[in-house]
Amino acid sequence: MTKIFVQISILLLVATQVLAQSDQELAVSQALAAKTINEVEQIGGKQKFYVEHTDQLNSDVTQTNWRPAKGKKIGRIALLTLSINGKIFYSEIYSWDINDEFDGFDHQILQSKLDSTFSFPSFDPDHLERLPNRTTFGYGCGAAGQMPEEGKKMLTLVQAANTDELKNWLFSINPVRQAYSYLGFCLLQANGTELDTDIKTKMSQVKESGLLVYFCDGCIIREPMSLSEVLDDTSIKRFTARQQ
Repeated sequence: MTKIFVQISILLLVATQVLAQSDQELAVSQALAAKTINEVEQIGGKQKFYVEHTDQLNSDVTQTNWRPAKGKKIGRIALLTLSINGKIFYSEIYSWDINDEFDGFDHQILQSKLDSTFSFPSFDPDHLERLPNRTTFGYGCGAAGQMPEEGKKMLTLVQAANTDELKNWLFSINPVRQAYSYLGFCLLQANGTELDTDIKTKMSQVKESGLLVYFCDGCIIREPMSLSEVLDDTSIKRFTARQQ
């Protein structure tokens, strides 16, 4: 009797895992097939995706970060969509976990889909920030007063004098990357690097932009502020002075 009970328990466990996997695969396939934000919100079944937060990017693009239904043990996977007026042109399913150094997160894109009719010259999925992070601009954030992840990456590019990648950031779909690129080029200028005219022209456009980004200052994340506000001359001068 005990042996039969154990066998039945094992079969039930396997069946539950298979069903859970099927629910997950169904939700993922429906999410990637969705052409509008409304379709993602209406995904049925046991597995669903809920909006964690949204951010405004260039060209009237909205980035939406989605988490799986709360309480559903389907692993650390998430959904990212880019849309214009609710119509999705890019979507991806990705996994994330703490990296080996326990100081950040590793992400792996599992599946993605890009509408071939969409055109943005410098669109690069690597410029999109993913959960559990949020694309945020700041000079010194958190208890340690450090820059967010995108800011740290910018400092690495500056140290390597990687002007090509900084230029890619300057023309990015992500306004936060543009803001950090602006800072990076300011640092290079302060160290004597001569910049091309096209870079200077784009920097002026970024600095005067009214596009809104989330701004962090210490442990506070403020309401969205325009690039022209966060890239004020006083803050930039203090920042470049600290880095030299």
